[in-house]
Amino acid sequence: MVVVGEHLFMSKPRPALARLSDTDQIDLYKQIAPIAGSALGFLLASVAILVSLDPKRPIVADLRRGEAFSLLIANLLAACLWLLLLSIFSLVGWTFHSSCGSSDAFQSVFEVIGYAAVVELLLGGFFFGYVTYKVAKHD
Repeated sequence: MVVVGEHLFMSKPRPALARLSDTDQIDLYKQIAPIAGSALGFLLASVAILVSLDPKRPIVADLRRGEAFSLLIANLLAACLWLLLLSIFSLVGWTFHSSCGSSDAFQSVFEVIGYAAVVELLLGGFFFGYVTYKVAKHD
């Protein structure tokens, strides 16, 4: 908060990434880019495998029964989108750190994308566990 005369102004909070030194910010971008890309590849392969399962098999029919399987696929695709954005923003922040990667606006968007990707990954794990539990309980 900033007090000027009798007026009270709320200063905008800075992104957590802005508290790091420039070198540490670049290192963070360098580390997140391959991690997000690898996770994206894994999730795309997982979605492809889940979608291509033969629906004539009884266990696959049990797996697809209900809304949880559709939610799992939708959530994994959303996680893929967030991871793609995260890897793109990491590469942009790493490559163009001096021009845009060090701006508060870029860092704020980067943090939101990172948090969204983590939340989608956690939700995907929850839905996968729920669908698996449903199939195992049905036997």
